[in-house]
Amino acid sequence: MKYLLLIICFYPFVTFSQTKEDYQKVMDRFVTFYNNDQTDSICTIFPGRDCFWAKVNPQLDTKKDYGKIVSYKYLGVVKNDPEHVTVFKIVSEKKGIKALSFNLHKGKFGTFRFSTSDDEIKEMLKKAK
Repeated sequence: MKYLLLIICFYPFVTFSQTKEDYQKVMDRFVTFYNNDQTDSICTIFPGRDCFWAKVNPQLDTKKDYGKIVSYKYLGVVKNDPEHVTVFKIVSEKKGIKALSFNLHKGKFGTFRFSTSDDEIKEMLKKAK
């Protein structure tokens, strides 16, 4: 009976937790779509019908400002962020090294920040060099 209770209590955490590989796969898709100017495809990674990227990007023109993403690397999870975002180091053609962060909900972006920074992220970037 104790084991059944433990399974019931921890089942949601096990089934809904996202792994590093899950984050890597979504980032791989995002970078491919971003570098190929596939806004409609990027929108499939955002939840709901109203695509955050399609709304914000025409005004910001992110690709024009940053250029292509040349490389990216998983850095880890920011523990002091209430959203517990995962951070990737990105190297873009025009802006160089930046941090991009997001979290996932059911395989789609939850919180998404194309360019982000705080003390913990700065430390993560330093260690990644």
